[in-house]
Amino acid sequence: MYRQILVQDDQRDLQRIVWRPDTSEPIRDYRLNTITYARTRGGKIFIENDLCFEDRKVQERISRWVKQRKEKGEGEEIKVGLGRGSNENNNNREGLINREMLFWNCAGIENKDSEFWKYVNSFDYISLCETWIEERGWNRLKNNLPGSHVWDCSFAKKEGKRGRAKGGFLIGIRKEWGTANDKLIKEEEDGIISITEVILKEKKTRIISVYGEQGGKRLIEKLEEIIRDEEIRELIIGGDFNIRTGELGGIELNEVISVRYSKDKVVGNNGKRLIEWAGDNGLYILNGCTAGDWEGEYTYVGARGCSVIDYILVSEVLHGRITEFRVDVRMDSDHQPLRLKMLEIEAEDNRSGEG
Repeated sequence: MYRQILVQDDQRDLQRIVWRPDTSEPIRDYRLNTITYARTRGGKIFIENDLCFEDRKVQERISRWVKQRKEKGEGEEIKVGLGRGSNENNNNREGLINREMLFWNCAGIENKDSEFWKYVNSFDYISLCETWIEERGWNRLKNNLPGSHVWDCSFAKKEGKRGRAKGGFLIGIRKEWGTANDKLIKEEEDGIISITEVILKEKKTRIISVYGEQGGKRLIEKLEEIIRDEEIRELIIGGDFNIRTGELGGIELNEVISVRYSKDKVVGNNGKRLIEWAGDNGLYILNGCTAGDWEGEYTYVGARGCSVIDYILVSEVLHGRITEFRVDVRMDSDHQPLRLKMLEIEAEDNRSGEG
C-alpha cells in the first residue's frame, strides 16, 4: 500500500540511498520517490479512514455543528458520520436534510428556455440577479412561474430613455421550506442589494443577494451600512460582487496561516477590503475552501477572460452546516451559477407525517 504514496519532491532528499549491483561498478546515488518501509518498525504512517479530502472536511464541519447543538441541549439524538456519497446519505438520514440554494447573475430571464427553468426550479432557494425585468415584464412572467415556490421581484431600471434596463432581482423560496412575513424582498438598495428575511424552522435567516457594479465599491459601503448596527446570527450573502479577491481569506490553520485556493490569483482594488470586512463581521467565504470547490473555479467566463467575482459568504453559526459549495457550468450566462447545500434539521411534525 505504501509504495503507492508519492513523497513531496522537496522531501525526497531525506530518502537518499547509495547502491551498486556489483562491487566492480561505481556507487550510485538514488532518491526514493514513494514512502518506504522495511522489516523493522517504521514511523507513524497511516491513511485516515477511507475518505477523500473533501469527505473528511464535510465530516469535520458537520461533527462540529452537532457538538455545538449538543452543548446547547439541542439535538441529542443526532448522529452524523459521512462517507462517500455523503450528500445522498444525509438526505436519507433521519432528521437531516440538505437544502439547496442558488445565486446567479443570469444575464436576463425573459427569453430563457425550458431547460433553464427546469434547472432553476430544482433549488429550494433561488436568487437571480441581472434579470433585466421591468414592471411590465414581471406582470407577464409571474403567472408562468411554478407554484412550488413563493416568488418576488425587484425591477430593473433604465438609465435613459433608450436601451435595456439594468439590474433587477428575482427571488424564490420553496413553500415547504420557509415563510416570509409579507414580501420576500424586504429591502432594496439602489438596485445593487436585495435583502430577504425568511423564517426557517422558527429562526430568522437573513439572505442578502448582491449585484456589484463599478468594482464593487458601492456594494461594500451598502453592506457596511446594513450590518453595522445589528447582530445577525444566521446570515447568507451571495451573488455577483464584481470584486476579485485572489486567494485571500479561507480556512484558518493557525493564527497566521489560512488556506483558500483560486484559479484567479488577482486581487482587485476592493478585494482586500471585502475580505477584511467579512472577517470583522464573522463571515466565511466559501469559494475555494469548501467541499465541491477546493480548486476555486472561475465564476465568470467571458470575452475579456476568466475571473472569480461571484461569491457566497455565510455567518459562523451556519458555516458548520454547509455540506457543499459548487460552481456549476451553464451556457445561459457569462457568469456561472453558485450552488450551496446546507444541512437542516427536519421539523418533528414532518418526520412524524403529521400536518
